[in-house]
Amino acid sequence: MMGILADILVTILLLGWPIILMMSPVAFDNPYGDDKKQVLLLLIMVGYPVPLFGLYWLFGSDYFGISGLVCLLASILLVLSAMHFLGYLKWVFSFEK
Repeated sequence: MMGILADILVTILLLGWPIILMMSPVAFDNPYGDDKKQVLLLLIMVGYPVPLFGLYWLFGSDYFGISGLVCLLASILLVLSAMHFLGYLKWVFSFEK
């Protein structure tokens, strides 16, 4: 019973991810912000499905019958693809050390 409730809660949390992804370029509209802090905040906002499914994999549970490892790998692939498509990975690796 608790497993299905956790799956429903995670599904509700994941429903907002496409909206966050679509609105994420607005995070760079602040002219007074620090670029490194904005990129870190962007990575946290766009990448939050990865830790969710990482917890599924860590505890060895399934997400609606799908293995936690499969969900984790799919979320990593999806998040990295979205970041690449929107050009965020280029911004991350362009900062000088």
